[in-house]
Amino acid sequence: LQARVEHPHVCRVYEAGEWRGQAFIAMQLIQGRTLSSMARDLSFEEKLRVMIQVCEGVHAAHQEGLVHRDLKPTNLMVERRPDGLHATVLDFGLARFGTTKGITQSGMVMGTMHYMSPEQARGADTDLDRRSDLYALGICLYELFAGDVPFGELKGVDVLAATLDQDPPTLRFRASVPLDLDTVVMKCLEKVPGRRYDSARALGDELHRILLGDPILARRATARERAVRWMR
Repeated sequence: LQARVEHPHVCRVYEAGEWRGQAFIAMQLIQGRTLSSMARDLSFEEKLRVMIQVCEGVHAAHQEGLVHRDLKPTNLMVERRPDGLHATVLDFGLARFGTTKGITQSGMVMGTMHYMSPEQARGADTDLDRRSDLYALGICLYELFAGDVPFGELKGVDVLAATLDQDPPTLRFRASVPLDLDTVVMKCLEKVPGRRYDSARALGDELHRILLGDPILARRATARERAVRWMR
């Protein structure tokens, strides 16, 4: 699946086969560090630039019909090159092509708990599409700027329950970030997929607007909308 995607921000797969009974995959060598280990060394602008590149790579995968299903900072590599930072998306081990179920079945929960979308947490395999990856990208952004995931204090099934039933604390509650960035991240973390960004490219464009200081397209939920959600 990963070999289908040819993009500068997706780790390339050169060959797969078997040698003396041992299966192998020959992949691009990336001389960098994971985003999780590099986050503290990045400035605000560098974090935005890295995540814009990640969005470009994820969008390329989505255009090939792939849903990653396990996006997280440890699956994102960052290199310091002479021309600047370069991000690469790795590990399509849980990826799904189109509407095929692959190694999973309906009702099976697959992925890393703190980065799962609500539909993943429910095991609703038929509901998974690119917008599930948009939720995970929102969690990555949240952790990158706040230093922790929304429900980082919880473990096990408690994480899944919170993902389904609780609204995460806003990013601004955890970190001193611009209001526009908080709005973008919280739009990614909407419980209903239709309320998230429709594509990774759209998210990347919003981050680019923040980087340039331009107005974003997303709007914040009104007090009435937040009250209705709380009541539900």
